[in-house]
Amino acid sequence: MTPAELKQHLRYEPDTGRWFWVKTGKEAGSIEKGRRRVCVFGQRYFASRLAWFYMKGKWPQRDIDHKNRNPSDDSWSNLRQATRQQNNHNRSRAVNNTSGHKGVCFDKSRGTWQARIQIGKFMNLGRFKTKEAAAEAYHRAAQEHFGEFAP
Repeated sequence: MTPAELKQHLRYEPDTGRWFWVKTGKEAGSIEKGRRRVCVFGQRYFASRLAWFYMKGKWPQRDIDHKNRNPSDDSWSNLRQATRQQNNHNRSRAVNNTSGHKGVCFDKSRGTWQARIQIGKFMNLGRFKTKEAAAEAYHRAAQEHFGEFAP
């Protein structure tokens, strides 16, 4: 498929990230596990990758990261290419996280909050009296190591 062929069938709205069929004007695609997928010429695509192809005229060479961590927000200003590692750095906290802060957990045996970050392997950032202090330590380390991809 070429970008011209795609544009004959689908229209992308960069401000909203929504897709529409040219012929009918109806919205295209569906949300699956939080991400929009669109079927074109019998092939299913993630809408974020399709947006890159539509706007740039070529397929992305890497992952497409959603800056605001909302995988259904495919607005052009929210998309950027990223390595798999960078994309993983920008993930939200895990669903089983009980502290409310990424990289922070409570150590029951010591009665302290622990902060740690994964940079290839896990690195201990220290133990803290409050979860807010542990969260700040994680935030500083994430900014240092992940830059613009820090959550």
